[in-house]
Amino acid sequence: MHTSQVSRCAPDSAEQLIEAFLEKGYHAVIVTDHFAGERDDLKALTWEEKMHYQARGYEAALKAAEGTGLRVFFGWEMSKERAEDYLTYGLGMDFLLAHPDLKKMPLEEYCRVCHEAGAFITRAHPYRHAHYIPPNPTINGDVIDAVEVVNSKWLDPDNENHLAFEWARKHPEKIRTSGTDIHQASVAGDAGIALTHPVNSLEEIIEALRNREHFLIIDGRICDQEGRVVEENA
Repeated sequence: MHTSQVSRCAPDSAEQLIEAFLEKGYHAVIVTDHFAGERDDLKALTWEEKMHYQARGYEAALKAAEGTGLRVFFGWEMSKERAEDYLTYGLGMDFLLAHPDLKKMPLEEYCRVCHEAGAFITRAHPYRHAHYIPPNPTINGDVIDAVEVVNSKWLDPDNENHLAFEWARKHPEKIRTSGTDIHQASVAGDAGIALTHPVNSLEEIIEALRNREHFLIIDGRICDQEGRVVEENA
């Protein structure tokens, strides 16, 4: 989820998004605001100040979820060459503060440094159409753990989810994920992953993904990793 506290493209706040996810019955969310480290409007801030700014959406979501049982975890979405985005999970503030050159690293170096620290990296919406994304997208399968085969709604023409599925079928060693990529509360419930057991940490979610114990939520329905519906109402 992207929050208006950090991501300039998000119209809704962490509080509004948490309320929406609670209404839809989610057990956990990961706040993956766009990486703020090199934003022009934050140039006057120190690196430490920028990273604390990065965490504002997560901290607001965490506070909004207090007492509800909804787990809130921290991550970020890093844009690299060709405006291609990489969801990065499993690392925290200590890692960010120790790597002020993170945004400037080429993709391969970024993934290596993050992986050495224990990260899980997903290539987000690899076939998305947008004015800021060059044509003919690339997927560097050698440096990622997973590919997002579903982003938001299945038939979203801007995401070409079917092409991501085609790529994943040709690269079965890569884990498949589904992500809401939520910016506004009205689309909560469309996507995500479903597990057969409860989890209490982001590490447990990552372990379940690595073991391929997860199902894909596609348009609010629980599906297997080929996109076949196994339960109508997620």
